[in-house]
Amino acid sequence: MSLKNWWVSQKIGFISFGFFLILVGFIWLNTPGLKDAVVAFFKDFHLEEAFQNVYLPAPRREWRHEVVYGAFQQFCIGYGLFQIVVLVLRFASGSSIKDKAGTISSIVFWLGLSYFAGLLLAESVGWFAFLAGFLIVVGLSIIVRGVAQILMRVLRM
Repeated sequence: MSLKNWWVSQKIGFISFGFFLILVGFIWLNTPGLKDAVVAFFKDFHLEEAFQNVYLPAPRREWRHEVVYGAFQQFCIGYGLFQIVVLVLRFASGSSIKDKAGTISSIVFWLGLSYFAGLLLAESVGWFAFLAGFLIVVGLSIIVRGVAQILMRVLRM
């Protein structure tokens, strides 16, 4: 990677971080009662037996945190969609295959996590199923990153 491409890649990273901060602030300001809901969410955690002799943190009243789940889903959708913009910038600026594949992986991660957050919000899955969905999305995004790197090398992108 040339110095110019490295410099551009770093700037795209700063743009992405700036958008992250703006999105968090925007959701925080535009979600009524989010501060109190976040405090209540974390105060509600306790250790719960997920499997025999395996205890994991979980909210006591998992269905009473719709404000937090909704804000989290909005964040995931917003940041996932913004990663598409980042991917366009990476292709336009000639970023490395590694950076492009990482951004594709981020799109899959954030939009996939928004799907499972939506299921939690709709009470279609419980807390531990949401955590399982998180693990699925992490695994899927790792696979997508590897496949994207292979395909871009083969196609010389």
